[in-house]
Amino acid sequence: MIIRTRLVQRIGSATIALAISGLLAPTAPALADHKPNHKPGGGGGGEDPSPFVDTGQIVFRRDLQTERNAANIDILVVRDLGTQEELEIKPDFDAATTPIWSNTGDLRWILFRGMVDFDIPETFGIWAVREDDEALSTLHAVLLHDDNGPVRPHGARPSRDDQWLAYITRQSEPGRRNILIQRFDPGTGLFLAGSDPIQVLGFEGDPDSFASNVTWSPNGLYLVFHAQRPTAENAFNQDLFRIDLVPDSASGDLIRPDSSEVINLTPTDAAEEINPFYGVNGRVIFSRGADVAHLAPLNPTDVEVVLGITGAWPDWSPDVARIALTQRVKYRSQWVRDVFAVSPDGTGLVNITNTDQIHEYDPAWRPNEFDCNGNGLDDLLVDIADGTSADCNGNGVPDECEIAADPSLDSDGDGILDECQ
Repeated sequence: MIIRTRLVQRIGSATIALAISGLLAPTAPALADHKPNHKPGGGGGGEDPSPFVDTGQIVFRRDLQTERNAANIDILVVRDLGTQEELEIKPDFDAATTPIWSNTGDLRWILFRGMVDFDIPETFGIWAVREDDEALSTLHAVLLHDDNGPVRPHGARPSRDDQWLAYITRQSEPGRRNILIQRFDPGTGLFLAGSDPIQVLGFEGDPDSFASNVTWSPNGLYLVFHAQRPTAENAFNQDLFRIDLVPDSASGDLIRPDSSEVINLTPTDAAEEINPFYGVNGRVIFSRGADVAHLAPLNPTDVEVVLGITGAWPDWSPDVARIALTQRVKYRSQWVRDVFAVSPDGTGLVNITNTDQIHEYDPAWRPNEFDCNGNGLDDLLVDIADGTSADCNGNGVPDECEIAADPSLDSDGDGILDECQ
């Protein structure tokens, strides 16, 4: 099944197709309002928001649907955790979901999934907008389609160097889901001109089967995602999986070797594991039932649970010292979702959004430079590349950072990972 891409922009209520191929940078349309909003309202019974102890920026989804407002209105919010200021990204359509940042450059793209054409059901695209674009002049989408019609994307994520974008599609053919990767241009926020999607995995099964939220390893050579698998009781359970990639010797494109397996990282029926996200320490954080846990994909038996913390949609902070997540909070008789931050040991829980009667969830921390050892240099592109840091297992994370995050990986304390001895 061939996947094709088309660039579109939203202007008022109209969808404008700009290109079939080439995908040039968009011009500036007149779109919906986009304005700062300072300091959200108090939470729970109206008390002052909790004190903020975090820095950096988080983007998250705000659902304006309430008991008084039945419309499903989703907007994206960029929140500065130091100043508490907010910038609302308010396109003129609903269902703006799964936001994520690009990783490089002084100005980042915010990528998310959203409706493209309200006149055609299930017409979703991968949208992008510059983080500082108050006029939404850079807002644009790529619509995916095959011979049978639109293809619905899930969980688009850029690689660490912003050279690739991975996403999962639900095609118009019933029960078919694919994982695809495609070259990404961080300068335009679009797929690289002339590039084609590369399918690295396909799923066959029930139309309601689910696969989503793919995430890249730091070195870009394997992907972790969650998907359903059948259990012995003929039910379905959500697990985390890993697939490996290698550069093709002829084209330089990433491909999945014919001999590589799909590795189930969490093959138990005890709980569902979903929503994985990589940190610069090489560990993937995810939801396990109501809990938050993290593991090392090359050593999946090494699973740690964040003690005493329940939540969903977890994400590492850039320095992996904090975790952003979503929890349910009761306001009077109504349950809502808020975005929280907590330390990996389960201490220091803070309600970041703390708003009444509004759902806020699906947070993503803005990446800093990838510098887990704090020497001011990019871990993969400088430290490992020039030999300053060792990376004996080839996962793109300096060995000293892996050991600092989990000293049991170096049982004899010689500074060398046990798996490399």
